[in-house]
Amino acid sequence: CHEARAPRAGRRARRVHGLRARRGARRCWRCAGETGETGESAHGAGQIAKACNQLALLVNAEGVAEALALGARYGLDPRTLREALMGGIASSRVLDVFGARMAERRFTPGMATRLYDKDLTIVLDLAREAGQSLAAAAVVRKHIDRMVAEGKAHQDLAALIETVERLQP
Repeated sequence: CHEARAPRAGRRARRVHGLRARRGARRCWRCAGETGETGESAHGAGQIAKACNQLALLVNAEGVAEALALGARYGLDPRTLREALMGGIASSRVLDVFGARMAERRFTPGMATRLYDKDLTIVLDLAREAGQSLAAAAVVRKHIDRMVAEGKAHQDLAALIETVERLQP
């Protein structure tokens, strides 16, 4: 999605290329409202919506890793546990995709952790700027920092489960 300043103040002109990109952009635009008004913020609605998406994804991935790790500590098979969770209210796209990779120990990147690291930095910067505390994101930040320090920046976010499994109470 390419955003540029439109002729009228407070509006953005958007150009999106490809069917998949248009579908994603439509969701962001619906979130921002039909007109795409950006208000007084220095950030566009699309940028904020993408940051919120990444926040929800990353915090959800942390929860999936913790749930699978806890179940494994009690002897549950992570694949079986994931399937059971998929049948309940905890079901999500993150549990479906990343949970499967975590359970199967498939860490070949769909998207490298270093890119999520960049996104999380943007999210936390926006939160600081807005005066919004993001406690769960702060936990994810510590775990992603640890992954990067351990040389796992090139691995898929699913490798987060290994970091979570090594945590001690």
